[in-house]
Amino acid sequence: MRKIIHTHRTLDVHHGKPHPEPYLRAMEKSGYTVSESIVVENAPLGVRSAKAASLFTIALNTDPLDPFILREAGADLVFTGAQEFSGFFPNNQIMINHVYFSIPGIL
Repeated sequence: MRKIIHTHRTLDVHHGKPHPEPYLRAMEKSGYTVSESIVVENAPLGVRSAKAASLFTIALNTDPLDPFILREAGADLVFTGAQEFSGFFPNNQIMINHVYFSIPGIL
């Protein structure tokens, strides 16, 4: 399997989260479309940014944050941690064209 990582810096955008520009710019740079992408976020501002860009958004709660806050921000799915996230997929396998991770250290 080929692993492609697209990097994206704060300096690449004029408007930060919760504006959709960070994710719209990332899609533009990667060449993937909304229907080919999902976002994994860990903060309400990031969730709102991804949803404003019309992206399917998974919230991975990495802080002592009430999961309701992430759901209220618009997350399509909310997981309490990496173990619950990986256990959600049958046989711990997932086939996705492109994922935008916005969590430090996830890759």
